[in-house]
Amino acid sequence: MKYHSIDVYMLRIYNITLLCIFTLSEIAYETESSLYYNSTFIFIVYVG
Repeated sequence: MKYHSIDVYMLRIYNITLLCIFTLSEIAYETESSLYYNSTFIFIVYVG
């Protein structure tokens, strides 16, 4: 029973870690996209 609970605990940590990595990469992707769009917009404004 002890080993089973340890396995569940490890699996939970693994899932949380994956979730954190996924969330961080999503945030990074959105930030990168918004920076790209902002710089494109600024470029268009300056050229215009």
